[in-house]
Parts: sequence; C-alpha cells; structure tokens
Amino acid sequence: MGLKEIVENNQYPIIFVGSGMSKRYLSNSPDWTELLEKYWGKLKLKEDFYSYMIKLKDNLKVDHPEWGENEIEFASNVRAGEKIEKEFNEQFLANELEVKELTTKDVFENKISPFKYDLANSFKNAELKDNVDEEELQLYYEFLAKGRMIITTNYDDFIEKGIEEVTKEIPKVYNKNLGFFDESTGWSEVYKIHGSYTDSKSIVINKDDYDEFDKNSILISAKIISAMITAPIIFLGYSLKDRNVRKILSDFTRELPMEDSRKSANRITIVEYKENEEDIIEEIRKDGDLNFNYNLITTDNYKKLYNKLLAIDEGITPQQVFKFQKLIKQIIDTSGSKGELDAVLIDKSSSSDEKDNNKARVIAIGNNVYEYVQLNEIEYIKDYVRDESKIDSKVALKFVANQSAEYIPFLKHYKNINDLENIFEFSKDAKRMESRISKIKGNKYEKIKQTLILKKEYNEKQYIDISEVLSLKAKDIDKINILIKNADKFNFQKLTEYIRESVVEELEDSMKNSGDKQYITSLRKLLVTWDLLQHKDYLEKINNVSSSVNIDEKSN
Repeated sequence: MGLKEIVENNQYPIIFVGSGMSKRYLSNSPDWTELLEKYWGKLKLKEDFYSYMIKLKDNLKVDHPEWGENEIEFASNVRAGEKIEKEFNEQFLANELEVKELTTKDVFENKISPFKYDLANSFKNAELKDNVDEEELQLYYEFLAKGRMIITTNYDDFIEKGIEEVTKEIPKVYNKNLGFFDESTGWSEVYKIHGSYTDSKSIVINKDDYDEFDKNSILISAKIISAMITAPIIFLGYSLKDRNVRKILSDFTRELPMEDSRKSANRITIVEYKENEEDIIEEIRKDGDLNFNYNLITTDNYKKLYNKLLAIDEGITPQQVFKFQKLIKQIIDTSGSKGELDAVLIDKSSSSDEKDNNKARVIAIGNNVYEYVQLNEIEYIKDYVRDESKIDSKVALKFVANQSAEYIPFLKHYKNINDLENIFEFSKDAKRMESRISKIKGNKYEKIKQTLILKKEYNEKQYIDISEVLSLKAKDIDKINILIKNADKFNFQKLTEYIRESVVEELEDSMKNSGDKQYITSLRKLLVTWDLLQHKDYLEKINNVSSSVNIDEKSN
C-alpha cells in the first residue's frame, strides 16, 4: 500500500531489515560480497578473489543454464563462503591463523567453526559512522520500536540496541529458527533468521546452512500470515534482486489468497535506496517470476520516510502489547491449571485520580483481582509489603529475576511456588532467580548486618524500641541502619507497621527524586531484613533441606 494508506490504516508494520540499513549507519558494515572479500584477504591463497568469483560464476552458468542472474549471484557467494570457511578452518588448525579467544581445544570440545567464530567476533563492536545523521538515526530507532515484529538477516545487534534506545527495554530476540516453533505473543519480537554474532553456531553462510534455512523458511511465512491480515509488511535495506528476499516472498506469496493487484500491492512495500533522491517515489510493480504485486518506494530521504511512518499510532506500543499479552497468559497459566478461570477484564485506566504516566490495569479472574501497572520496583514492593496480593507469584518471580537491585523481598512468592521448574521461559531468568535464592540461604540477615557502616556509639548499643531509634538525632541513613541491626529485637508487628506506613513511601520518594543511592540501598536492606524475619521458619526449612542435600552429595 502507499505510504498514505499505510498511515491511514494505522496498523503497526511487520518490518524486514537487511544489511543495507547497517551499511547506512554503521562503519565497517560490509555487504555479502565485501565480507567474503575481507576474509579471502586473510587467507594465504594465490588466486585473486575476483578472478575466483568470475570463474565460479562462469562455471555455474554452464552447469545451470536455467538460472537467472540472481540465482547465479547467490550460488557463487554461497560456494565462495564454503571455500573460505574450509580454508580458514584448516589454516587455523595448522596454527597459520589466530582467532581471538579461541583455541584448538575449544574447537575440538565444542565443535566450533573457527571461521564462524571469527566472523561473529567481527560484528561484536559495531560503531556508528562519524558523519551519521543523528536526527535520522533517532527516527529510525523510533520506527523500529513501532514494528509489530522485526525479521532480519543481519548478524549485528544494531536493531536490538536501537529499540532499547527508545523503549529502555531489551526486546525479545530469537536466533535462526528458534522462536518459529514457540508459542509467542507475535508482538515486539526480533527474529534473526540468519543467526547472530552472539552465537557463532547460529550463523548462516555456507551451503548446508542455507539448505537448512530453506527447509525451514516456510515457518517464517506461517509466523506472519496471521499478523499480515491487518499489518503491512515493509522491507528496508534489501534489493528485490536479493535472493533472501525473493525466497521469503516466494514462500509468503504462495499462501496469499487470490485478489486484485492493488489489494495485493497493499500488503507489501519494498523500500530501495536511490542515491541523492530527495523525493519519495512510489509505484506499484508486478514481479512476473514470483507472480505478485508490491508497492516500490525509491528514495534517499529516509528522514522524511520515517516521519511519515511514525504517524502510525495504535494508542499502545508494541512493547506494551507484548507485556499485557504475557501478563494475561501468565495469569491464565497459573489460574487455568487450577481450573479457576471465570474471567472478566476490567479497565480502570480512566480513573480520574490516576497519574498519566502510571496507568493501572485491573484484570479480574474468578474471585481474584490482579492490578497491573507497567510493573516497576515500587509497584512490586507496595504490593508485596502491604500484602495486597494483586501480583501473581509466578509473575512476581519473573519480575524479581530480572531486577538489577540486589536487595528485593521475594520469599512470600517463592514460598507459594517453591518450584522454579516450568516458571521461566528462558534459562537465564531461572539462573538469575536461583542465584538470588542461593544468596538467602545460610544466615543472610547476619551478612546484611556486616555490610552496615555505623558510628561506634550506635554499633555498640542495643535498641528494642523502634520509636527510640526514630527519635535519635542522627542522619536518616544511620537510623535505617540501626533499625536493620536491631530488627530481630523489635516487636515484629510494630516493625511491619513502620515498614508499610513509612519505609515504602520513603523509598518511592527517594527513587523518584534521585535521592542518595546509599540511603536507597539501606531502605532496600531494611525491606529484605523484614522479609527474612517474617519467613525465618521457612528459611530454616530450606536451609535444612540444602544441608541434607550437601551431606548426601558428599557421602556419594
């Protein structure tokens, strides 16, 4: 569809991003042929790279007279990649080449391709061009953040960083074929179908890699078919001559219904770079080989293009849709497994006393009500400390696992679950949570007390009354640290009242006003201390279990 229709339809697009976009903004970002030439230069080969490529193409034309120029170009690059990988790996194993942070032992034990490992390293630290148009770049990032889903053949992490720059959150990323079999929201997700530098084994570059990719490429079409009923598809940084684009479009268009040419063209827009073209030129084209129509945009004025596309606004960002869908799924997973789903969805966002930047959402399922605010540490702590129970324990533990703050209470939720298996979708989240749990085992309260810095007069004296501490002529941080040190001597009910009535609000004010970091840390330590004391019987239980397991392991 034309830009005007895309904006008027107001649906977040599915965005395909090719190497042309990295090349536009990043220094040393090669296209496929440039990448092969670069690695050819690292090898001790007598033949000139381009002489080899000419001969290779000539041979392919003889062997496959039915192939067009696009097929010849693709096949020659794949075969050159195979040769380079073979030569590179052989020279590495013969100690004729070095690869940073890789040994022959690593290659043997982990079945690593030295070539792919080195290739991955080369994309690690991509840098912006010195003369990059900062305003255009920011608009590009903002456009990416409005992508319903993004599919790319690029190895670098330029897309992810761009989205994070705008949303302040890291998008969900799938490498190679991962994710196409998974149940997912279909919103705010990045599919790196040719792999990523973060995992050299995922990189697609040789014939076997492409054969596997072709075999599974229909999954890409299946993933987007349901979304494309309403969402337009926009290709950036590709040429229609690009075999990767043509393969995807071939699979995709086979699934399209029979329809008139304009409606067909309305589904797919391909943006092609045309040097120094300040206008945005649009036309409907028909591809005879693939038998589909598309809208072609040629331009060099990407700033103008992004500004037009940024007018798309569904009222909620793709990242927010992702969060809400995950939240609802988590609640359904939790309550549904218990047969408790008798649900109605309530929206309180129009509440007059509500802050615009903290809009609440209420989800009622059965007799339970879950109030969901774009979950942050303060909202979590309010719910936890005041025992509001609006946040499901599974949702809470996933949130805690991804917090950078060391001190955050969570024992109530862990006690409710006490089994991390099947809670976490991603192993790294499970490991983070396991790390937090391991840190509370043993005498965590004593460890917290050892971190306190107090004057001698406060350190030596014991306090049994909270009001006595609060009446001291001392700094606020000293009062909080004294409370932590003597917490196990106070009446627990009074400590709980003080935590609920004063500490939560004090923490919220300090965080909102960028208060003293040490003071904020002390407030967090007090919350964790209270949590440890509240669940001391449960802690003894899990410590005993841990001890018995260790004894059994030693005896074996």
